Amino acid sequence: MPKSPLEIFFDKMFEAVEDAAEELVRDASKQAKENMRRMSRQLDQAAGSTGTTGANNQGNRSRKAGKRTQGASKPVNRPNRPSPPQLTLYDVLEVSPRASQETLSAAFRSLSSRFHPDTGKVKNDARYKEITAAWTVLKDPERRKKYDREIGI
Repeated sequence: MPKSPLEIFFDKMFEAVEDAAEELVRDASKQAKENMRRMSRQLDQAAGSTGTTGANNQGNRSRKAGKRTQGASKPVNRPNRPSPPQLTLYDVLEVSPRASQETLSAAFRSLSSRFHPDTGKVKNDARYKEITAAWTVLKDPERRKKYDREIGI
């Protein structure tokens, strides 16, 4: 049976929203990477100003990898940076840790159809594998309880 004009309209709107969301995620990812580079440069500069000059820091790297230039001081250690937060299986499926089995199932079906390499609109093989691995653990109540204990929920 052919779709009504209203169904066609909503399908097009849904596709437009998905495209816009994907573009926003790409832009945010690009911005985050640039911010990390900028912060890394600032940390390097701050570390360089506390013991060596910028010229000495640049002198530590010769044109041949692994060899120091004569008279160069030891490389400056970077301060410990906090590791990025680890994604949980619940984050992969984009649900709350308190989600019911029905909610988990619905989230898995939605995400797997969206990212499936053969039929999905996005066709992200790595993301699909993450989703499938998360679902494999969380669909089984015993494995889910064990996983929850491991992550402290």
